[in-house]
Amino acid sequence: MFKQSLKPYEKYKDSGVEWIGEIPGHWENVKIKHIFKERSQKGYPNEPLLAATQTKGVVPKEMYENRTVIAFNDLQNLKLVKKGDFVISLRSFQGGIEIAHYRGIISPAYTVMIPCKAAYGGYFKFLFKSKGLIGNLNIYVTGIRQGQNIDYSKFKNSMMPLPSISEQKKIAEYLNRKTQQADTLIEKQTRLVELLKEQKKAIINKAVTKGLNPDAPMKDSGIEWLGEIPAHWEARRIRRLTLQHKQGYYTTGEYVENGIKLIRITDIQEDGKINFSDMPCVRISENDKKIFKVKKGDFLFARTGGVGIFGFVENDESATFASYLIRFRLKKDAQFNFLKFYFLSDYFITSLKNSIHGGVNQNVHAENIKEQYVTLPPKQEQQQIVSHIETKTAKIDQAIEKAEKEITLVKEYLQSLIYQVVTGRLKIDKEITG
Repeated sequence: MFKQSLKPYEKYKDSGVEWIGEIPGHWENVKIKHIFKERSQKGYPNEPLLAATQTKGVVPKEMYENRTVIAFNDLQNLKLVKKGDFVISLRSFQGGIEIAHYRGIISPAYTVMIPCKAAYGGYFKFLFKSKGLIGNLNIYVTGIRQGQNIDYSKFKNSMMPLPSISEQKKIAEYLNRKTQQADTLIEKQTRLVELLKEQKKAIINKAVTKGLNPDAPMKDSGIEWLGEIPAHWEARRIRRLTLQHKQGYYTTGEYVENGIKLIRITDIQEDGKINFSDMPCVRISENDKKIFKVKKGDFLFARTGGVGIFGFVENDESATFASYLIRFRLKKDAQFNFLKFYFLSDYFITSLKNSIHGGVNQNVHAENIKEQYVTLPPKQEQQQIVSHIETKTAKIDQAIEKAEKEITLVKEYLQSLIYQVVTGRLKIDKEITG
């Protein structure tokens, strides 16, 4: 973790704004409309299309996504954005207000803000993405669901802390350095996590397709992508192991506090484990509960959202599963612990992908899954392989957890530091360069 040795200012005064609290005595507290002007210029159809993103700021649309088709006449109605402007988008109340890094045109539903001479964009770039301001933006939200937006007529009268221009620049320079340091640490830990996951996947791939004995006689599996397998193993299609399969429960009802948990794709983790802790609940009839309730040993495959995403139910749970999941309930002679590792292997995922036809939004059907092969050693050997994988990957999992925790801590530290500096809780002295 990088260090900082900042101290508070000498004198403070009440800002009169709850999320800001006290500000340094020499700072001003100013309404947005006095430090920003609204830009509503239209009629620039030849300018590049821009997208407002929570992670990259306002950038050319092709850098983010390029699926929207807009007619030439519509381009005339898009708003002009200049480099250094700020954009309030439909998702600003979730992730803050974005700074524009390029000139171009953007949705007329967005508000474009021009900083005046008293406002240094580099300072407001951090202030507008700070946790205090984002939390405060919710009180200006108007509309419902996908149409939610910030009511600028109200927001422009909200108060913002305003240091002098020289101090704004000093704050921005310091936070830019700290952000670069944080990004370097995060990138390093992220790469470590990727390498560890590759190492874990290699252990699984080898164990579930080649076994533990390097001297075992081999035979051709008859499957092109798999190659040879131990001679005493068999390759069997999943349909021969399947007792039943079922598409998930479809509902348009609201979530409820007291009901049965609903497993969604987002509740399935990368390693196939299912997170039941933050799951919503739905109301379901007793008859549907019998049909759709999961039980220990079930596998849930995603129909959409990514080929090969699956979850496994390790214990009996009071839960059902959403309609974009397919439940596979296998025969008693199918070894759950071995198959959960096999379904994580590159061999299974590659084979499943190769069996699916279509464009970008590929859907997985039960028949696609049932046609896949699994390699099956004798039961005792399956248990040995499971034990081997669990032992070999335990330390890897610990290292992954440690690195991911470090990433979280760095992000939390940076977020806290930004909030404290842009609101004046900590002072940037000239001599501080770290």
